[in-house]
Amino acid sequence: MALKGGGGRLAVRQPGHDRLPAPTGRRIDRGHLAVGVLVLLVLAALGQLASMGALLALVGLLGLGVANLLVLRRSLVVRRSHGPRAEGPVGGPLGACWLLVTVLPLHSFVIRPTTVAVTELGIEPMLELAYFCAVGGYAVLLIARHERTLQASRPPLLLLALPVWTMATGAWGPYSPYAVARGLQMLLLAVLAWATLAVGRARPDQLHEAVATYCRWLVRLAVALVGVGLLLGPIFVPAGGANLERFTWMGAHPNAAGLVLASAGVVAITAPTSVLRLRPAVRAGAVVVVVAALYANHSRMSWLELAAGALLAFGLAGRLRPVLRWAGTPIVAMAAVSAWVFWGDRIGAYLAREGNSSSLTGGNGRLELWGMGLDSLRTAFDWAFGHGYGVTRTMFLDLGPWARNAHGSALAWLVSGGIVALALFLAIVGTTVAGLARARILRHPAGLSVVGFLSVLAINGVASDAMAEPTMGLGGLFLVAAVARALGERSRPPAPAEATLQPVAPSP
Repeated sequence: MALKGGGGRLAVRQPGHDRLPAPTGRRIDRGHLAVGVLVLLVLAALGQLASMGALLALVGLLGLGVANLLVLRRSLVVRRSHGPRAEGPVGGPLGACWLLVTVLPLHSFVIRPTTVAVTELGIEPMLELAYFCAVGGYAVLLIARHERTLQASRPPLLLLALPVWTMATGAWGPYSPYAVARGLQMLLLAVLAWATLAVGRARPDQLHEAVATYCRWLVRLAVALVGVGLLLGPIFVPAGGANLERFTWMGAHPNAAGLVLASAGVVAITAPTSVLRLRPAVRAGAVVVVVAALYANHSRMSWLELAAGALLAFGLAGRLRPVLRWAGTPIVAMAAVSAWVFWGDRIGAYLAREGNSSSLTGGNGRLELWGMGLDSLRTAFDWAFGHGYGVTRTMFLDLGPWARNAHGSALAWLVSGGIVALALFLAIVGTTVAGLARARILRHPAGLSVVGFLSVLAINGVASDAMAEPTMGLGGLFLVAAVARALGERSRPPAPAEATLQPVAPSP
């Protein structure tokens, strides 16, 4: 389409269809300014970490310098090529990174008292920070490769804000180095979510591969860990008393093992064959292994998570396939009624666990603990800004050695970071759910698995601090949030591009 006028023609061209001239000079844009601010924040974090150990600060400084050079170098390459470098498969490594930073932090191989863990640096926290930084470095490379420029990038600001606020609480909290270290881990999770979002915008096929890789290997890893537990028994388990009688594997608290098993069980039930790449018999065997391990694990919350995730996925699948709803609902109902009629007493005894139903109705002491947490917020400052991240690791110990955290993610954020942290956390959860609905997640191959996985994490977060710590709870939430936003942006109808008038040579 062209507009004639004067001695030549003015052609209407859409922006982005022409190669723009390479920028000249050394102008500092907003993207580089954002990188500079991020560098200052990390430097401040390293200053706090220096009080925990000079070696950690030195390693962090070296890593920061290398990462900064890589960011600037890759940014220049991107700007010179006028577009993202998106060649090569990245979905598999990206999914593996998410597995590493969500499953491995649930394990601990050095048992230390809680009061020591929040005040002194150990070899295990250093190693944990090291592989988080390695994953963060890889995420930075993905961002530079798939975002057009830093100035035009669209980071997930909400995900980045929560870790920054976590580190800020160290300014008034009693465990400042711990708050900064944990906040830095959360920040690296948010950067990995940004990388996932950047990949999803540029290459949706690789985003699907990343989610499929995570689901596929989560099931395989859970089965392998069950084998480790059977072979080695509960060694290096940070638990005591009756918890040692529950099934787990090396380095994992029974509740952490239950979260992994419930998540893997929901994925194994809901994921299609194209995602799991398992034959029906092998898939059925994996489900049997997970269910048997959950029975020996004796985690009532994990059973609730598995049942709720599976039922939610079944209900949503029935919306796509009505025949499944009409045929499956009577079968599920009959199975539930039969189990209660024939094994009701045994199920009741299993749920009571200690043989005392009052402990079950009281949440095994959780209600008293939650009341103590709310009572600790006495001033307006406490309600608004909290006591500082890390206080929930010690403030409840008067109730017993089991009370090493708030046993509730919402309460943990409220007590640690006040209403500000709680509002940020709830905003992330709300926008994630809305994003999944807007993206019509059920139309995607692993959509049911993603919904089921998120439901497992949400229910687990009600009775544990998993979604207030840089482990599977918060990491899984950030992963689903990035997937939801990426798919939602692609499903949104494109805005009409503004036409620009470009002069062209007059026709003879």
